[in-house]
Formats: sequence, structure tokens, C-alpha cells
Amino acid sequence: MKTLLITYYWAPFNHSGTFRWLHMGEFLEFDVLTSTKPKGAFYDETIPKPDKRVFRYGFNLRPILWGFRTYFYLRDHKYDLYVFTSPPFSMALTAYLMQRRGRTVVLDLRDSLPFPQQKWYEKAMNPIYKYYLNKIKNITSHYEFVLKDSGVKGKVIYNGYKDL
Repeated sequence: MKTLLITYYWAPFNHSGTFRWLHMGEFLEFDVLTSTKPKGAFYDETIPKPDKRVFRYGFNLRPILWGFRTYFYLRDHKYDLYVFTSPPFSMALTAYLMQRRGRTVVLDLRDSLPFPQQKWYEKAMNPIYKYYLNKIKNITSHYEFVLKDSGVKGKVIYNGYKDL
């Protein structure tokens, strides 16, 4: 199965989001779409370089904008499966749009707080994010309580840490 991982953080940039899929890559075959220069990460030559085809896109974009912009890159590339890993949480909208195009998507929520505690963000983005999150068919998450609170109605696969 030809699979594309869409992740804002990827080696050689050091960030906590880098390592989850970097280690999964030892067991799974996939290509990677990632940011050219992710904000909040630093270049680290000590990170192992996995044997993956890596496409870098969106130089110097903030995470939320990068998540939205990936749609324009993805609509011209055909894969059997698209795996979106967030943050940025704008990946939910992009995953939904790809699903609407008839593509098979999985949204991997790897953060405990998809809805940041900043008041302006809660008012502006949370309703939008929750709406699209409810439309995605395949979701994986570490944090069961996040999805219970968000009102997600789709298929959810909990990949660990059910009893926090």
C-alpha cells in the first residue's frame, strides 16, 4: 500500500513530534511530506536518518498555516493512504478535504490538548476544528478523554494509555 505520512516535524529537526513516527518508520513503509523549516524545532545531526522519501514543503510557515496549505500539495499526489499526524490541528480540515476527494485518510492525534487553552483560540478555532474532526472516519489517539470531550462521532482507535 502506497502511504504518505503528513507531519510538520521530521528529521533532522528535533522536536517531540519527530520521534513518534520516526520510530514507527522502522516497521512501516511510507513517504513523508513535511515542513521545510518547522517552527519550534532545531536542526539536529544526531537524529538517525530513516530510509524514507521525504518531500519538504512550505518554507517558514507557521504550523497552523502549514496544515491548511498541505491540501494544495496533496491534491496533485496520489497515494493509497494518507496519514495525518497533528499538531498542527489544522490537519483535521486537510484530512477532511482529502477524505471528501475519495481518499483514505487516518488522522493521528498525538497531543493531549487539541484545543489550546487560549481564549481567542477557543472562540475562533475550536468550533471549526470540532466540526471537521467529527467528519473524519479514521482517528487514532493516545488520549481517550480528549475525544470524549470533543464530541467526535467517527471511528476512533485508541492506541494506548486508555486509563490515565
